[in-house]
Amino acid sequence: MSDKIYTQDVLLNYLRDNSYSLTFDHPPSEKMSSSLHQVITNSKIIFVGESGSHFLNFYSPLQAYMLAYLNKKEGLKTFIIEGGSATAYLCNKYLETGDSNYLPKFSQERSFVLWKLIYTYNQTIPVSNRLKVMGIDFESPIAYFKALNYLIPAKEPPAQIQKEIALIRSSVQPMNCNGLTKTDKLLKKSLLENPIIWKEYTGENYTEIVTIISNEGSCKDALGNRNKNLKKRFLEFDALLKEPLYYGQFGQAHTTLDSKSHFASMLNNDDRTSFYHKVCVINTYCQHCTTAVEPVSNWVLKKIEPDIQSTLLKFCTSDFTLFDFSGSPDITQQYLQYGQFLLIAKDQQ
Repeated sequence: MSDKIYTQDVLLNYLRDNSYSLTFDHPPSEKMSSSLHQVITNSKIIFVGESGSHFLNFYSPLQAYMLAYLNKKEGLKTFIIEGGSATAYLCNKYLETGDSNYLPKFSQERSFVLWKLIYTYNQTIPVSNRLKVMGIDFESPIAYFKALNYLIPAKEPPAQIQKEIALIRSSVQPMNCNGLTKTDKLLKKSLLENPIIWKEYTGENYTEIVTIISNEGSCKDALGNRNKNLKKRFLEFDALLKEPLYYGQFGQAHTTLDSKSHFASMLNNDDRTSFYHKVCVINTYCQHCTTAVEPVSNWVLKKIEPDIQSTLLKFCTSDFTLFDFSGSPDITQQYLQYGQFLLIAKDQQ
């Protein structure tokens, strides 16, 4: 009985010393920044896992906050999104120009908020240091044809690909996933059969076009397990970019380290890559959070939810509290197995 009490006291003392209040209007405290830096120094990618609901409004300012911090303190330039290459192309054009006409027609208002925040931040730093985005998920109807229409030239196409170019030009905004899937299949076939013609016609945009059309992910898998394709696409891009550090904010079903099938854990456990044991994860937990869109659930963390409720919440004196579990794995293992950090959000919508 005494050993159990002693262990709990040690845990509580550790959590008291390694929990940090966070507000998006102020940079991290020196102690919190030091805590993050110690883990990030030994990492090549940082994931933030969105728990509760994709529709919670705080995820946009949280992502902008983390990107600005990592850019200033750790030299981050490239971040990855739970979106396709077409979406990334359009968002990068917006970040370059400030022209919101480039942006896809997002279904969530918070998506517009995010890109505006990133654009505004980019204007405060040198062009060479500005943030850019990489899309590694499936291609979406909101972006696929819009991006391709920007990328194909206005001139008349060769006869061999005339039908395919006409399909792109007439499909600026398909209404559903089926329309995208059908046309994408035809474009994949045409690229495979006529690569030289496509390259000569599209010129410097050829590589970007191939990147979008060659995506093996499918919009039909929006609610399925897409982790293998996320990993495959990411490693293909990394082989070209070789950035020292990346950031990604994804649904928590892609980020926790406890499951071998999650994107983050697949990277972290693959000793054939440079990301082996180089993945840092900041999970989130929502306490009394609500949305008008769906019930808010922390189902990915359900095994440790009782511990979060009984132990961690007593240290949460502000809307957002970050816990660092990396300093003492012997006493924080029940949390550390999911990720090095946990951000608890209270009373959010």
